[in-house]
Amino acid sequence: MAQVSNSPFKGLFNPILFIDSGDGSVVNMAFSNLFDYDAKPKIDNSKGMADYKLDIENKTFTIHLKKGIINGLMVNL
Repeated sequence: MAQVSNSPFKGLFNPILFIDSGDGSVVNMAFSNLFDYDAKPKIDNSKGMADYKLDIENKTFTIHLKKGIINGLMVNL
């Protein structure tokens, strides 16, 4: 991961303490959720930064990151 900025970072990569947009960008990337949940609660593949495939027979759980994720946000490329 890299962050390009015209000013030095403050280094406060804590989601409660960060004070500028540079640190905020890193915090957003680090603390973003891969999955979102519905009311049941069950993973909702239509939301979040990733979807998954559960294969019980082969005992695998595969995570696929969605295209268009930048700084923890979905963007249209």
